[in-house]
Parts: sequence; C-alpha cells; structure tokens
Amino acid sequence: MGQEFAGGAGELGVEVGGVSWAWRTWAHTVSRPVRASGRFRTGASWVRITFPALLARALSDLTADERHVLRSVSLLDAFDLDLATHAAGLTHQAPARRLTERPIVTENPYAPWPYHLHGAVRSALTEADDHTDDRWTPADWHQAANLARLAGDFPTALAAVPALGWKGRHHRVLGDIHWSHADTAQAVNAFEAGRTEAEQHGAVGERAITQVRLALALSFADPARAELALAHQLLNGLDQRSNTLLAQVVALIKDAGTHGITGRAQDLHTDIEAAGLPFLHRFVELALAFHHAVRGEDQALTATIDRLRALTATGDFAYFTDIAHFMAGLPLPSPSLTHWLDGQTRTRQRWRALDTARREQQASR
Repeated sequence: MGQEFAGGAGELGVEVGGVSWAWRTWAHTVSRPVRASGRFRTGASWVRITFPALLARALSDLTADERHVLRSVSLLDAFDLDLATHAAGLTHQAPARRLTERPIVTENPYAPWPYHLHGAVRSALTEADDHTDDRWTPADWHQAANLARLAGDFPTALAAVPALGWKGRHHRVLGDIHWSHADTAQAVNAFEAGRTEAEQHGAVGERAITQVRLALALSFADPARAELALAHQLLNGLDQRSNTLLAQVVALIKDAGTHGITGRAQDLHTDIEAAGLPFLHRFVELALAFHHAVRGEDQALTATIDRLRALTATGDFAYFTDIAHFMAGLPLPSPSLTHWLDGQTRTRQRWRALDTARREQQASR
C-alpha cells in the first residue's frame, strides 16, 4: 500500500523521502472527491490519502495535452514555457502555459528557468503507473529519452532511464549516453547488462544490437577487447542491416591511425547510401575524425568536421561535431548547445585522452 499523508483543509503536509512540504492549494484538488466520500472535514480534521492517489487526482484534472507536457517536463530539473513546449514536441505554448498555472508546478520568478516540479512528483511520474488512459508506456519514455539524447540533452535523457525498463531498452539507452561521454567503463557495464538481459528474454536481435554497441564503446578506448567477431556472429542470420553497417564503422574506429582507413570509409559511405540508412554517415565521419586526429592530419580533419557539421545541421547528433573537436584538442568555433552530464571540460578531457592513447599506441608499433 502507498504511504498515507495527512493535512488540514488548508494545507496538505506531505512527507516524501524525508522531506516535508506543503501543498496548500492542493486541498482544492482533492477536496471534491474526498468530501463526497465523507472523509473530508474542515477545521481540525485531517485528510488522509496516499501520495499516488493524490497525484492521480491532480492528473485527472489536467487536459490530455497538459498531462503530455507534464510527463515531458518531469525529465527536466526546471523549465520555462519555450523549453516545456519543445520537450513535449508541441507547436503552441497554450498547454504548457495552462500547466504552469496549476498548483502542481512551483514557480521561482527569479530563476533562469522559473518553473519546476517537486522531485517526488517527477519520480512518481517516471517510475509509477499513473492509471490514466493516456499514460506513457515504456516505449513512450524510450522515445523521449532517445530524442533528448539525439539532441544532446544528456541530463534529460538520463532522467528518463529509470522509467524505461526492459521494454524501453534501458541498458542500451544508458550505454549510448555514456559512450558519447567517452565514459567507457560505464558504457561497457550498461551494454553488458543489456546483453545479459536480452539473453534472459531470448531476444536475439537485442543481444546482437547491444554487442555491436559494446564493441563501439570499446573500439575507441580498448580495441583489443571490442569483440567485433562476436558481434558479427550474433548478427549472422538476422535482418539487421543498420547494425551490420555500424559494425563496419566499429572496425574503422578500431583501426584508426593505420593506413587505408579513408578508402574503407568511402566504400562504407557507398554501402550506407545504397541501404538507405543516411544517419550512419555521421558515424563514419566521426570515425574519420578520430583517425585524422590520431594522425595529426589537420586539413583532412577540418574537411571531416565540415562534413560532420553539415550532416548534423538539423540538431540530431550535433554533439558529434563537439566530440570531433574534443578529440583533436580544438576549441569549439561557437558555444555548444550540448548539455553534458558532468560538463564540457571533463568530457573534452576524456575524448582527448582517447586520442592521446591511440597516438602513443601507434608510435610504439
């Protein structure tokens, strides 16, 4: 059973995670159904209600669009109307504006992002079933996390992971977030957990996908451990053209700094074009950026970054351009829109360290 909370008619004193907080105006939200049940009395009497039930009643008073915005902003620490509208994928601000006028949203007019939800509300929305007809499924949370990751909003993507579960491929999403930060150990842990979980569910396709991703993470940092042969073995007999081509990108990254990479990359571009999978061109260019950075080929690197910038002009994977600069120790030409988990400086240092390690490895041969 959920924990019960008590409050007077003018205030609901809620104890969540050891933090007491007052929702005075929420008395109106719950007063009608509680009064109808005969359990609500003014004065010294108390309302007793579980927190999930309290939240469910608040959600029932929202429109469908407002609930959609609410679930979207539950992934954010704070927001304004523009950010809430963008996060929800809407073209107009009206639902976000109406939501901010609800007592469930707290406002600090002096903050850069003036609106926020209490942590307990955010957790309940992302981790619990809210029992509304239009509630988000794990696949919906997976899509929200994926869109945030593609846009380079990694804190938002990370915040969505607990709600994904197996159906939302939580381990794979987490691994994708960490390899993008050159956090190889965390990425490997996530992808290995995802592969194990796929084996437990008998999902041969997902097992192959996570192995390719695992090889991708290791190809930059420790190519000898990438187990690319296992990835090809697991892909054999499956209709996974995109992951088969991604495995070939992984092979380029493993061999970065050696001869023949540019020609292999061009051949791979041709195969990608023939397969109708244009998003993979970005991965090939990222592999080439790593290769040219390792070899100190400045002109070729500049040309690669220009192509990468053109391929990410829509905003998806724009952080690949940042990564290319980080690898080579180059300054960004303009402020980045990417939100890294632990800041740009530490992410830059990790990517630069991978380039340095590969240079030293090539020099020792």
